[in-house]
Amino acid sequence: MHNFFAVVFLPLVYLHASMSLPCVNTFDVKNELMHVLRGDYVPEHVAQKPKTFVGKFINDACANIATTKATLPGYEVTFMNILNACIITKVRVPAKKLDYYWIGHGFKWIYVGSSYITSEQLKGY
Repeated sequence: MHNFFAVVFLPLVYLHASMSLPCVNTFDVKNELMHVLRGDYVPEHVAQKPKTFVGKFINDACANIATTKATLPGYEVTFMNILNACIITKVRVPAKKLDYYWIGHGFKWIYVGSSYITSEQLKGY
């Protein structure tokens, strides 16, 4: 059974992953950041997520302004191709002191999370 897994299944999974890799040109930094700041990746049961039309409209407007404000001074995008099976994307936004991470797989970009940038890492900006 282990030989079947190693010889047949893993190469098929790798082939599928490499064939469904999204193009780096399809990654729109401002659009993806707006999705994050708008809270699209937050689960529905979270109390702070707006439920009404007016709440969503105000949240969208705030996310649009926050995205523009954060990216206006500049940002840095880094793509790292992992064995042609997935792409890890890091967007560094010095204005917010955050790094945002996405994984490109299956013809789409999946938000993973963010991490704070230390003041030592910001010295070059």
